[in-house]
Amino acid sequence: EGANELLRPRAPVQLRNHAKENVRLMREKERQMRGKQIMESQAAQLPKEVFKLRQFSEAKSRLFHDVKSNSNLPRPGQGGDMCVADFEAEVEELIRKHGKEGKDGGKPLPKQAFVKDADNCPAYIRKMKEAKADEEERAEAEHNKPRAPPGFRILPAQEVKETLTLLNAKHVELEKEFQRLPLKIETDGQKRRQTAVLDKIDASSKAIALFSRPTVMVEG
Repeated sequence: EGANELLRPRAPVQLRNHAKENVRLMREKERQMRGKQIMESQAAQLPKEVFKLRQFSEAKSRLFHDVKSNSNLPRPGQGGDMCVADFEAEVEELIRKHGKEGKDGGKPLPKQAFVKDADNCPAYIRKMKEAKADEEERAEAEHNKPRAPPGFRILPAQEVKETLTLLNAKHVELEKEFQRLPLKIETDGQKRRQTAVLDKIDASSKAIALFSRPTVMVEG
């Protein structure tokens, strides 16, 4: 072993240059810091990604899609009802888009003309308002319709009209009968006849007044 060491001397151990190593480490640290600052600066300029679970990592974010969709909603103060002009414009746009698929050999449909009245209101809207007003009037009339108490019934309008016609005719006959009485009532028979005719005329007048009312109720 002593001869081998003499024939093959060991390489001298190199002394570590601590100052040079420190300089290298400091430069490496500076490069890492600069890279980190550049990455943070670029990341600050990009929109923040919405947090996603691992199972939804491949799904696209709906953040910007929702913002864009909400921009089409009515703004505060505008209300949710569509005005007439907007409605007509939307109808014309639908006709323009889908008119080419019509039945007339692929020709676009003619532009819809909205007939308007003197108040510049479309005729179809006027008809809708009138129909609604008629429906409300019928509903109110049905609600305010009188109800017959127990033991009574309300006569139909046609039956009331026919009865009133007969009563008027009977009243005319009674008046003629009264006129045929003698001018001078002397006998008991004449007096009884006069009294009976006058009673019938009075009852006829009351019946006519009863059947002239808007609603006639009778027992039944």
